[in-house]
Amino acid sequence: MRKRKKYNKFKSAGITAKAGLKNLAVVCKTLGNDNGWFYINTKTGNTISRGKSLDFAVGKLRHKWSIITAVTATESKGTECVIMDEVKFEHELYNHEVTSYVQDNLKKLYRKAKGKIVNNTLWIAIPNGDQLEDDQINFLLDKIGAWE
Repeated sequence: MRKRKKYNKFKSAGITAKAGLKNLAVVCKTLGNDNGWFYINTKTGNTISRGKSLDFAVGKLRHKWSIITAVTATESKGTECVIMDEVKFEHELYNHEVTSYVQDNLKKLYRKAKGKIVNNTLWIAIPNGDQLEDDQINFLLDKIGAWE
């Protein structure tokens, strides 16, 4: 007779969380109006209210993050531009392990915007590692008010 497997609550929580985090992104704006971080649905662009279970799923479990860092700026002629970098992590990381990468990358992008009027710096982190198409990224930038 086989020995029963022990119940692992973190393993089952991870499986449930991955299903619950579908179409979810963590967004952080560091300049402009309404700065701070929040959750957003990547398909509809609607903000999602924070809750205990959602904060646990994002913060306490490891994910294969896909991160977009961006600086939105206005050139001297008045045209808007975005300086962007996207990276996908191959191994699973905690939320706090990604922050040093995000901070360093935003500093590099901010330096690249030299001579332009910077409107906003922001990052979009997708916990389940989905890559976003360019039109989805532009849609999300408009929805979160990246040009303000």
